[in-house]
Amino acid sequence: MAFSIIAAMAFFDVKEFSGIYQTILIMFNATFGTYSFEIYDVYDDRIEIKYIAHFFMFTYLFTNLILLINMVVAMMTDTYVMIGEIKQGIYNYQILRVLPMYQISKTYGGIIALTPPLNILCLLVAPIYMFWNDKKGLQRLTKFVMLLNFSVHLVFYCAIFVTCNLIMLPFAYLKTVMAKFMLVHKRTISIVPALFYLLFGIPLLLIL
Repeated sequence: MAFSIIAAMAFFDVKEFSGIYQTILIMFNATFGTYSFEIYDVYDDRIEIKYIAHFFMFTYLFTNLILLINMVVAMMTDTYVMIGEIKQGIYNYQILRVLPMYQISKTYGGIIALTPPLNILCLLVAPIYMFWNDKKGLQRLTKFVMLLNFSVHLVFYCAIFVTCNLIMLPFAYLKTVMAKFMLVHKRTISIVPALFYLLFGIPLLLIL
């Protein structure tokens, strides 16, 4: 309104600013990018007024832009503050909502819990799950299938662990023997513990 009143009073020679209502419409449309600097060509013979008019229009558009950006920032800030107060609740709600999807069924979970290559057993137990109507029996079958699945993994990884330890055992023994004799050389310890470890180090490492 302030810019419209100034335009109507200062640039009354411009046909588009001939009335206050028409001036308000022109300035309102300029907010959405519908404007033209050619309307100030009427001041071609008074070039300083034309420059002032252009500066006036630039100031109006820049002020409008700042106001609109401030409005957007204010709305975003208000939304962020509102969501920030309940974001933990929203997060917990989403977790609780999807949690049942990741729980294994006590009745049918065995058929989907198998990992490769044991999942080939699904072909064997699938008909049982399809035609056996005893819920408690299916739960016992599921527990057995899952026990079988994890037992195989347990044996496999334990075998790898034991094998790696046995491979590294001689290196650990030699390194420890060298460290003890270096301590003996530096007179940090006596020769007895070093000789004791030299003789019984392998059994000690196997026990530990």
